[in-house]
Amino acid sequence: MSGRISATRATALRAAQQAKARRDAERLRREAQVESVLTDFYEETARAEHIRATARLRAEKLLADAEVAATAPEEQARAAVVTLRDLGETQHQISELTGLPLPEVRALLPRQSATSESTTASAP
Repeated sequence: MSGRISATRATALRAAQQAKARRDAERLRREAQVESVLTDFYEETARAEHIRATARLRAEKLLADAEVAATAPEEQARAAVVTLRDLGETQHQISELTGLPLPEVRALLPRQSATSESTTASAP
């Protein structure tokens, strides 16, 4: 009877090993899938960040170029504000005419004495 128990035990051991082998194979397959998906995730995340960084650099250069290009029109606009003042408009009137806030009008105009502005303000 001892031989029969050994044969039964051997059959059970083989069945257990096969079941474990199937489970291990499934686990390895799943782990390979997880690894593949995570690789995709990290690769695509890095690519998205690279795209954003490249766009950020392009945008910064574009803005820097625009600032340089805007210098001449800004100077012409400042000259127009000065001309309005030279034509007798007060800072308040220039603000109303141009839509610029009064502090911005003041910043655009070269320094002048307070009496000059008050004299201009009383002019017709």
